[in-house]
Formats: sequence, structure tokens, C-alpha cells
Amino acid sequence: PDVIAAKMTQMCHAAAQARVQLQVLDVSTRQDRDPRLREWSTLLGGDVRNVEDERQIYWQLLEVLTGRSPVVAAEARLTIRFNPAAVAAYRLIGHDAGGLAGINPAVAPAQLRAREAATALFEIWFQPGAEDELAQAVVSWDNGSGQKMELTQRIGRRQFARSTAAMPLSLWQAALAAETAETLRGSREALRELNLTTGGVRGVSNVLAAAQHAPSPLWERPDFRRFVRLLEALDELPVR
Repeated sequence: PDVIAAKMTQMCHAAAQARVQLQVLDVSTRQDRDPRLREWSTLLGGDVRNVEDERQIYWQLLEVLTGRSPVVAAEARLTIRFNPAAVAAYRLIGHDAGGLAGINPAVAPAQLRAREAATALFEIWFQPGAEDELAQAVVSWDNGSGQKMELTQRIGRRQFARSTAAMPLSLWQAALAAETAETLRGSREALRELNLTTGGVRGVSNVLAAAQHAPSPLWERPDFRRFVRLLEALDELPVR
């Protein structure tokens, strides 16, 4: 109401004399910023910022409190250089190969903010033999001051689990989720490098069967149990 709005404006003027600052994080879904929120924040030397999720709330508050951008790595890139003597073929999970994939491979530089991570999941076919070094992972980024940084990590055959029982829980969950996504999208296909096939179609039923054999600690996670319920619901849908 206008009466309450007038009192709020009066209070903001009084707060401004006490050097109180107001920063507004608008969590609504409206496109235009509320004029009264903008007026009050301007009176108190602040701003109105639209946020879409809890991560943006954290980053915006961090920037307001520290006076610095929450971006800790700009133009971050991950490059995987596979050793052809150890890797017969590979596939980036979730990347659809188009007609120009071989000419213009997907390169997506990212901005990484505080407490943020990026993950890439590959399917790899090994060459027979004892060659240990499979690849080198090179991460490059701008540290925010214009200085280019780079780190290289060697990836060896001994870093891979020998069985699914020895896989980390995060890899279990990521592999099942990726397989589900590719099943729903119908993008299970041969490895494009050597036209290799997996020997069978992996439908939702098979992914569900694999999920049932996941380690017991994974079943303690509420998000994993919700994921399995989704698989069960999908498996009950009629096949078109």
C-alpha cells in the first residue's frame, strides 16, 4: 500500500544518514525490476540484482561483502590429449557429434566461481598392451588479473578401477545418469573414431538393473533413491 511504501521511503532516508547500505536480491520470476525496490536500494547506495537459484545468491552476497567478483577462473578450458598407443577410441558423454564435429570440436570455455566445479565424462576403449599413460589433462584459465595459468595432470592406466565394485560412488552415479540421458535421447551409437559398437542396446530396463547393483552407500543418498524411482516410472511406460 502507498501508506506503507511512504513509511519505507522515509525509513530509507533515515537509514541513509546512518550510512546503512541496502542490497536487494530479487528471487521473483518477474522480468522487470520492481521500481520501489530500485528506489530504496538507490537511496541506500545499493542495487537490485535478479537471482535464479541459491548458487547465485551465494555469489552475489560474496561479491557484495568482499567487493570482488566471485569468478576465480575466467576462460577456463579443459583439454584431454589421449595417447593413441594406449587408447583405441573415446567418446565424450553427452556430446552429440554433428557433421562438423571432426572439423570444429566442441570447445566451451567456462567461468568458474567460488565453490563451483565442472565435470566431463568420457567413455574410453583401451588398446591391448601394457602402455600405462593414457592421456594428459591440461587445464588453463585466467586468474582474474589477466595472467594465464595452466596445470597438466598425467592420467595413467593404474588410476582406473579394475571393477565396478571399486568405482567411486560419484562415478557410479554419473555413469548411470549419463546412460539414462543417452537412452532417452536415443543417442547411443558407435564410437565415431573407429565405428565401434557396444554389442547391444542399453535401454532403461538395463540401466535400472545396473542401478539395483549399486553399492549400498549410494542407496543412502536421497537423490539417488529419487533417481531410481524415476527409472522405475520410465520402465513402466509403454514402448512406442
